[in-house]
Amino acid sequence: MRYLLPFLLVTCCRAAHSESGLKFDASTPLYTRDAHAYAVKDLSLALDAVRKAGKPIVLFIHGRGNEPGKSLRAKKSILGLGSAVSMLENQYGTAVLMFNWDSKAASMNDRSRPLGNMAAAAEELHAVILDLQSYYSKNPSMKPVVLLAHSMGTIVIQRYVEKYGWPAGRIFANVLFTSADADNLEHARWVEQISAIERVYITINARDKILNGSSNLRPSGNKALGLDPGQQLAADSFYVEVYQTGAHEIFNTGTMKGRPAVCHFFRDVLTGETPDLGALSAKTVANNRYQLLSGKAKKDLCFGMP
Repeated sequence: MRYLLPFLLVTCCRAAHSESGLKFDASTPLYTRDAHAYAVKDLSLALDAVRKAGKPIVLFIHGRGNEPGKSLRAKKSILGLGSAVSMLENQYGTAVLMFNWDSKAASMNDRSRPLGNMAAAAEELHAVILDLQSYYSKNPSMKPVVLLAHSMGTIVIQRYVEKYGWPAGRIFANVLFTSADADNLEHARWVEQISAIERVYITINARDKILNGSSNLRPSGNKALGLDPGQQLAADSFYVEVYQTGAHEIFNTGTMKGRPAVCHFFRDVLTGETPDLGALSAKTVANNRYQLLSGKAKKDLCFGMP
């Protein structure tokens, strides 16, 4: 019995799942690394749990896939994707709280099913942000969390902004869009609502294999934002050309091929710091578009974090 009671105390307020059996559950859109699920009303419990590590907190909005299993499971897929939550924690010394939405695709190239669930995802995200603001007011000494939206997760943000706008007060230490699957044309209209308040970074990688195959259901002339932002850039945002590689989960240090500038950029942004883009970049492509240095140094300390 001495072992049973602590277990009951831990699990009374959280839903526990085995990683092998993880399936989408609309009632619990928040997950920690240990596969514990939380309802939106229990956001404070989830944040209390991740804060115990004493590390910078990342609110991670995943992209398309069979989630939450894809981002929490131990094994990666044949495309080298998956386990993003543990990857972010292990490589950057962060504590991750994942926002889970119904992103399962009908086939490898299907975008229509996930796109059909964007309204519901934006609604849930709205509730999360409201509760996050409330949590800050009750914990004024807490450092703001970092928002990371990946791939189709950026469209969740877009739909949220289009319906609710962006809150007037700053919420996040940084906002990072990686491998953004949102359409590039006219993206500035919704991104600028965020960048007027927050520090926003958008990664660019023209060789991203997943984004290059995600053309279906796009309006004529559009590309994925993460491939090419187009000519009209959002004011007060930072566009960062990461490197030329086929990788989609470009925050994974294992895909960086020893490029320390890329690693330092992600480390700084994900831990809530301000990256020195002038020092990390080979050139400034435009006033707010940067191309990171391509030099290699696999023994750089950044690759050994945390």
